[in-house]
Amino acid sequence: MSIELSTDKVYNYLKSRLFPWNFLLEPVDDAAIEHYMKLAIPRAVGLLRKNLNAEKVIADEVRKIANDFLIDPNNEYAQNIHGKFADAYPFAYAQCMVYAMLCWHKGEFSGLEEVTDIKMPMSLIGVGMTSLKNKERLIQRLMHQYKDEMIRGVLAKGILNRQIVFSDGTPLGTVYNIIVDIDTSYLHSLVVELEDGIDPSKFKKIGDGPYVQISIHSVRLSNVYNDYIIYDNSKIHLYKEY
Repeated sequence: MSIELSTDKVYNYLKSRLFPWNFLLEPVDDAAIEHYMKLAIPRAVGLLRKNLNAEKVIADEVRKIANDFLIDPNNEYAQNIHGKFADAYPFAYAQCMVYAMLCWHKGEFSGLEEVTDIKMPMSLIGVGMTSLKNKERLIQRLMHQYKDEMIRGVLAKGILNRQIVFSDGTPLGTVYNIIVDIDTSYLHSLVVELEDGIDPSKFKKIGDGPYVQISIHSVRLSNVYNDYIIYDNSKIHLYKEY
């Protein structure tokens, strides 16, 4: 499938009454699942907590993955990093992320049948139970294979110098440095060099330059399609009034 076809399908799937199950049931190559599984496992930590509605969390995460792709489907970074699997990102990565989320939540591998009545969307989409079970067996094997990569939080490697953007793709700034909690080894916050026009008074200022501290809880690192870190708090008006 080409990037153009994937883009059209993502737009249509987002508007479908079968969302998000259409993304999770979309046929993808086993090699694409293997490629994205390694990326999804460490990023799924804590996304699905016991007090949250599983179906809503899954829908929200799939929508974010789809929107990450739609920000810039032909992103050069994505082509370099994901190669022939770039066009499968909104489907393969969504599937890997959701199964990894369920595994973290349950403490063991869980199928989609444990979350919802999956037979109805399967019937409407035309996916057979054998096909779904084969995919789930593959994902279960990969989860076990990569269990050592189920680390606490996301590694800081690769975060420096990445651009932070709002959910609509508008630039916010660039990661200048990171702050790590020395007691827990968790990534605590990012030191960001703001773009021109962003009001630094809306953030915790650092020094006299255009540098601010942004909590790790206000950004989304689960986007692995392009080189962007997504700032989730985009409803706050951050631009100066002139």
